[in-house]
Amino acid sequence: MTDEDGMPVRMVIIEFPTMAALKERYASPDYGPGRDIRLRPATSTLIALEAGSAAESAG
Repeated sequence: MTDEDGMPVRMVIIEFPTMAALKERYASPDYGPGRDIRLRPATSTLIALEAGSAAESAG
């Protein structure tokens, strides 16, 4: 999949049991080096949704 400029586009979906678990992992010293490497060469957007949040927003 590519964007209008022909650049690769990727979407990764990772499920965490809770929003707190996601935030804990993102701030973790164990994840820090990997996060820093991932963010260096790329433009990225993190979107976090809690279970049921999309359905609640639509209704």
